[in-house]
Amino acid sequence: MKQKVLVVDDNPDFCELLKCTLEGVHLEVEIAPNGMDALRRSRATPPDLILLDVIMPDIDGLSVCEAFRTEESTQDTPIIIITGLRSDLTQFASFEAGADDYLVKPFSAEQLVARVSHFIQTPGEMA
Repeated sequence: MKQKVLVVDDNPDFCELLKCTLEGVHLEVEIAPNGMDALRRSRATPPDLILLDVIMPDIDGLSVCEAFRTEESTQDTPIIIITGLRSDLTQFASFEAGADDYLVKPFSAEQLVARVSHFIQTPGEMA
């Protein structure tokens, strides 16, 4: 059974790029375009890992991260913040909210796969 990654980002092009990259290493990818949808989806089927943007339209990613940490189904799920924000303050706030890692956009496919592989097993190599 494939491990599932929940991608939470309001940019559909970026989500598609992440989906293609992660499916290339045989992971199942589910997309949530906002925080509320991500919380709903994770309650229905908990993911093995969450990739979470900070700046989103309904609820910011840090608040969503905190919510994931209070949910029984996702309290121990690895969360990687993916953001264009390079500030130390945002990085610190991400870890305070419960994130396990912090990845600044833009990043390479190899860097993404390495970070994801640190937290969950990726069964295949990139094509």
